[in-house]
Amino acid sequence: MSQTALKRLRKDLRDLEKSPPLGIRTRPLEDNILVWHYVIEGAKGTDYEGGYYHGTLTFPPEFPMKPPSIQMWTPNGR
Repeated sequence: MSQTALKRLRKDLRDLEKSPPLGIRTRPLEDNILVWHYVIEGAKGTDYEGGYYHGTLTFPPEFPMKPPSIQMWTPNGR
C-alpha cells in the first residue's frame, strides 16, 4: 500500500469520527485499513425507513488515484 493511500484513509477516518454523517456508520477492518464496512440507515419517509443496509468499500493500494469498489451485502429487494 502506498503511503499516500494510508495517509488519506487515516485522515478520512479521523474526519468521520469527528463528524459522522447522519445515518451512516463505517469502520475499517482492524487489520486492513483498505477494507471498510458500512451501514446505511433507511431514510425516513421512504420505503427504506427502518432498514439497515450493510456493505463494504475495498480501496485499492493506489487510492486516491483509483476509486474503491463497492459491495452491498443487504439485498435491496429489486
